[in-house]
Formats: sequence, C-alpha cells, structure tokens
Amino acid sequence: MLAFVPNHLPTCPKPICSSCQLGKADQSAIPSLGTPLDSGHLQPGDCISVNQLESNTPGLVPTTHGTPTSCKFQIATLICDHASCFIHLTCHLSTGAVDAVTAKWVFEHEATLADVHIKKYKADNGIFNSAAWRSSCDSL
Repeated sequence: MLAFVPNHLPTCPKPICSSCQLGKADQSAIPSLGTPLDSGHLQPGDCISVNQLESNTPGLVPTTHGTPTSCKFQIATLICDHASCFIHLTCHLSTGAVDAVTAKWVFEHEATLADVHIKKYKADNGIFNSAAWRSSCDSL
C-alpha cells in the first residue's frame, strides 16, 4: 500500500541531533568588568558575603541512626569569601536570625581551623538587619 507523501517533505531540512548541535557549538567569552576583588579584599577573610536562599523543593534532613525524620530543609544560608571564593552552605528549617547566626558561627569555626581571621561581612537587608545578627558581627 502506498502512503501519501506531501510535496514539501523531500525539500525540508534534515533535523540535527542534539549531540551534533553541541559538537558544533562555540564558547563565547564572558564579559569582564575588571577584577572581581576590591583592592581591600585580597586576603581570605577580608570580606565575606552572606545571603539566604529558599528552595521550592524541600530536601530531607540527614539522619545517621534511628527512624528518618519528616522535617525537610527549604532554607539555606550561603556564605562566600571574596578572596578565596570559598563557599559555605548551611541548611535550616527557617529564615530566622538564630539560624543565620548559627550558620555564621559554623563558618567562623571552619575559618579558625584554616587560620583565617574574618574582618568584615557584607549582607543585604532582611534578617541580616536584625539585632541578633548585628550583635554577633560586633564581636569580630
């Protein structure tokens, strides 16, 4: 039995598979605005950026023994050192100041083990404008 073939079908361009398209791709340069570091942020610990993020997909809280918990993480505090680009991520259950300060303490403990002294934090408004966060930063 013969099937009907449209007249334009033989002249259509042949589709290229995704692997072939990826192989032919060129990498474009990322535009640079100069050095990413300020002149005063050249050593690890000179300036640390802090921010909180919230995920729509909750993650399970790890357990090492016993029955698994039904609690799920949705909040994390991201801490990044400007000079070394070291990134520390702490997961929490809330966006409260207590969790942010706890993440800061954990990061400072890791920095102390690496013999790095924290001099300054940069953060946006929000929970980082709270009295608990400010008082923990004043102890630097």
